[in-house]
Amino acid sequence: MKNDPYFASIAVQMLEGRGYCCLGQSDNALLLFAPNPKLVGTSMWALKNTIPGMYNLLWTHVSTGVKATAGTYDWQDPDGSIKMKYGYFLDLEEEMIYDGKPTGELVFVATAYLDDFSEPAEAVEESINSSMEATTANIDSKTDSVTTRNVIIVVAIAVLAAVVAFFVARSVTKPVRQLTAVADKISKGDLDVTIDVKSKDEIGDLANSFERMVAAVRFLSQDQEKGDKQ
Repeated sequence: MKNDPYFASIAVQMLEGRGYCCLGQSDNALLLFAPNPKLVGTSMWALKNTIPGMYNLLWTHVSTGVKATAGTYDWQDPDGSIKMKYGYFLDLEEEMIYDGKPTGELVFVATAYLDDFSEPAEAVEESINSSMEATTANIDSKTDSVTTRNVIIVVAIAVLAAVVAFFVARSVTKPVRQLTAVADKISKGDLDVTIDVKSKDEIGDLANSFERMVAAVRFLSQDQEKGDKQ
């Protein structure tokens, strides 16, 4: 697989921000493809002391025997700060034959900083809070009649902000649920799945990564079928 340029080009996908997807073997947690060349060929079990949160997530995935496992864990940046990251493990097809040789059971691995997804929403929230504070200060400097009028405006803004926040949250949770459903189908061996996520943000990038990963699994399945016929 490593010598196939097409497969290698889709086995590792960088997400918007600082996240990425890669591919390994689930039986020995060996990384077959990774964005950092130094990690290729190493076992994820070696993360026990360096990234214990990721190690515990992997252990949960293996020990429970489920097809997919997701969760958060603490990550220490080079500057010493602790950030929250999201990790995801998905067992793909059963052991397959590629170029006449067994591939081993494959596992799809994804990791991303939660900040990359929450920062836009936090920026909107901060902007709304700043506007509210500025409006409140302005109300205090007005007469009673102006104060009443401004209070009405503030209430209207708050209601509008709540409506906007509702639809923004819905636009994020709906595609995430769709991707979860697709991942569940893939874990059951259903490769005839469609990912109907058209957003132009990090969720859209994650959906595109899923599409490319499905293409990779189909590629291997087709190769296996050719090998069986031979």
